[in-house]
Amino acid sequence: MATTAHRKLTYDEFQELPREEAGQRQLELIDGEVFVTPAPKTKHQIAAANLHLALGNLVRERKLGLLLFAPYDVVFSEWTALEPDLLFIRQDRLSIITEANVQGAPDLVIEILSPGRRSYDRVKKLVVYEAGGVPEIWYVDPAEENIEILNRSPEGRLAVTAKLSGNDAVVSALFPGLVLTARDVFAI
Repeated sequence: MATTAHRKLTYDEFQELPREEAGQRQLELIDGEVFVTPAPKTKHQIAAANLHLALGNLVRERKLGLLLFAPYDVVFSEWTALEPDLLFIRQDRLSIITEANVQGAPDLVIEILSPGRRSYDRVKKLVVYEAGGVPEIWYVDPAEENIEILNRSPEGRLAVTAKLSGNDAVVSALFPGLVLTARDVFAI
């Protein structure tokens, strides 16, 4: 998955790479190393669309902040920028959004898992999210039709606080009044 590189790239150098190559969905930079993600499959896109509609409408109606989706860079350092599938930033933190990207940790990152990318999303990217201060992550698994929610513990680690499937309600302090089940996320 990683490209061959002779030296680490900075985020500025990374920005100069072509972003629209055939078969590639996104490029990400972790500690100066470039990672390429293939285009998502149908179940991934269904979950992304359902989440964007449900959360986006709630966020807009209640003026909670801003919900954004990939491709869109979240810059954690000079050497690291990721593109979560969806991300949310609370109203009082919108100043971290620039014209080009997000500078720092979103309040929520949603990663929709794809076959062959599980360890990349759940291990390599998790290290960045945890070190970068992301307080909440949702891992959405279209193959298993479940959602795992991680929240930051008092010790600063991200830990699983809920594993949802079927009619289990998705609950987050970020979205008061959210009416959404795991089944809704995967519905066609």
